[in-house]
Amino acid sequence: RYLEDLLNQINDRADTFVSTEQRAEELAASGGKTGTGEGRPVTAPVAEFLANSEMSPTTKFSTAQILSFAGHDTAGNTMTWMVWELSKRPDLQERLHAEIDALFTELDAEGRAMQYRDCHKLPFMTRCIMETLRLWPAAPWGSFRLLEHDDWVTGPDGEKVWLKAGTCFQPANWVRHRNPDLWGPDVNEFNPDREFEGAEIWNGKAFAAWNPSTKRFSPFTYSPRACFGMNFAQMEMRTVLAHLFRDYRFTNSSINPSSPDYLGVTKFG
Repeated sequence: RYLEDLLNQINDRADTFVSTEQRAEELAASGGKTGTGEGRPVTAPVAEFLANSEMSPTTKFSTAQILSFAGHDTAGNTMTWMVWELSKRPDLQERLHAEIDALFTELDAEGRAMQYRDCHKLPFMTRCIMETLRLWPAAPWGSFRLLEHDDWVTGPDGEKVWLKAGTCFQPANWVRHRNPDLWGPDVNEFNPDREFEGAEIWNGKAFAAWNPSTKRFSPFTYSPRACFGMNFAQMEMRTVLAHLFRDYRFTNSSINPSSPDYLGVTKFG
């Protein structure tokens, strides 16, 4: 029931974006009086672009779903933690500034804005983003799965536990992302230069459009139900962060998490 309600909320928000043009016409016809709440038109530039584009209704709707779901909390959460971590490490921040300055020097010389292909020119930013996703995963509890086959798993103290097919479980990202047996003794430190393995940073590439995941690393969960806004989020974060660090430097304030068990994530229960 919860998942059904959540999907309905996402669909309603996407429909609000897609129907902007129609609602704007209704707004004009009513003399600008719409009140608040349901039925209020969205007139932001992205919504207007979707409403006026030549994309099919299905493509518009799918795009609006990605924008409304992937473009908010998860990407914003990741970028916030990355800025916070770099504010404590001016040495790393200077390396990122140098990379971004080189990119914008190139863009200025060519007289153009940042494009998709430019995401490939930010390898150190990729390392910073991936390390942030490891240390502060936006979805730390992972996602639900059902076992397809009976299987044994290793429980507390090495005890073998038998699970039957159909058992619901969650492969929690937080536990694996901060496991010293998987990442080493510096697991709780922000270290973008750490040794990432294989697909965790696209086999050494600076950018790619597929799920960066391994057995120990899954910030976007796993296929076939990986995050549907993953690629948009990757592009969005690089674009926003490149412009942000082009114009600003960040220093750490005295406001730090005080609780020793602070996780920086949403906790239920």
